[in-house]
Amino acid sequence: MWRVRSSSPPLRHWEPAPRARLEAADRRVLHAINTVLSGHGVRPLANIGELFAGRAMLLTYPELDIYPERGPCDYYGITDSGEGKAVPDWPAGTGPRLFAYLYSYFKGLDPLLATIAASGSPTLVFCRGIDPKLREKYGGGLIDFSAEAMSVSKVLPKAHAVVCHGSHQMTAQALLAGKPVLLLPTQLEQFLIMRRVVRLGAGLGIAPDVPNADYASALTALTEKGEYAAKALEFAKRYARHERGAALATIIARIEAALERSR
Repeated sequence: MWRVRSSSPPLRHWEPAPRARLEAADRRVLHAINTVLSGHGVRPLANIGELFAGRAMLLTYPELDIYPERGPCDYYGITDSGEGKAVPDWPAGTGPRLFAYLYSYFKGLDPLLATIAASGSPTLVFCRGIDPKLREKYGGGLIDFSAEAMSVSKVLPKAHAVVCHGSHQMTAQALLAGKPVLLLPTQLEQFLIMRRVVRLGAGLGIAPDVPNADYASALTALTEKGEYAAKALEFAKRYARHERGAALATIIARIEAALERSR
């Protein structure tokens, strides 16, 4: 756990990380934290580990926790979040239906859309700020680009699989709906979530630096091999009774109770 280490663990734990560099990073972060605390008349922290003393309360699930060895903690899952209102009809087609939430700056967007268009899968895509040329190139037929955010809670139940970049909220929503995921991370946290989902067996992932990414094979495996859907469904059943609306309120109540006791 962090509080017994001389420095915080590196996020990229598979790469060499000299202790001196880790300790220097800790000092910069600790200075920023203590500057803010000082301005509010609060005693400074001796080390970053003090932030994590005691039992942590986390808005995630154990399967998606990117620090699975953090120590004792309570998991509250994701909270209710705002979602879009659009509920478009699925394009006509006989293949497995895909729901895709994509970023317009994703470097592999063009070949990914080309793969989906050739796959025979009716697909709903939300990609804010997408290049109009790409929309014109792939829109119509099997792919429908929604101009506004979709109602995930209404669209996901009719999907067979989800394609996204591994954001915590979207990934959790897909798994809670029992849908396997193809994760295409664009930054480190998404990459770490991807690793957790792959380990869970509820999806596949392609790292951002993989050359000539084989989207076709990944989508075929995800939709034709039932073990991915089975693992996603296990996740959904495990948390079927989770009350998302109460998660944040419960945490706030615990914090307020702790503050009251400290007085």
